[in-house]
Amino acid sequence: MIREASTTTLKSLSPEQRASYGLCVLTMRKWPRGLGWNKVNMWIKTAAPSERLLSEWQRGVIGWDMFLACYRAEQACYLTTIVTRQGQASKYVQCSPVAYLARIAQHMPVTVLCWEREICPDETHPRCHRFELVKLIEQEMEVAK
Repeated sequence: MIREASTTTLKSLSPEQRASYGLCVLTMRKWPRGLGWNKVNMWIKTAAPSERLLSEWQRGVIGWDMFLACYRAEQACYLTTIVTRQGQASKYVQCSPVAYLARIAQHMPVTVLCWEREICPDETHPRCHRFELVKLIEQEMEVAK
């Protein structure tokens, strides 16, 4: 299972409520102020938009649809090195953050996090990459079936 949440929401949860969020993965380039490591299990910077892309969106150089298209293109190109231990040996695997998170989400709940607020009921298009990231991960999970 894959889901998204705001770091603000996560900070307000009791330990019992937080348990249902499973593996909490921060998907931002920079660590947000006020968030402790005890709230996050993993930080994957490359699952966030590049600083250049985010800056272009924030400055109004590109629109939301272009931002999403560029974000999807970035995610298709990024590789993350994953290190696992097997006995005394380490195994290094290169895969995209999307593929890695999809692999984990097939076995346990995963929540991708960003600082952007939750979507308001009257909004039709959430303006945070984490919503698109969830879609990409769900697509990857379908392909892997």
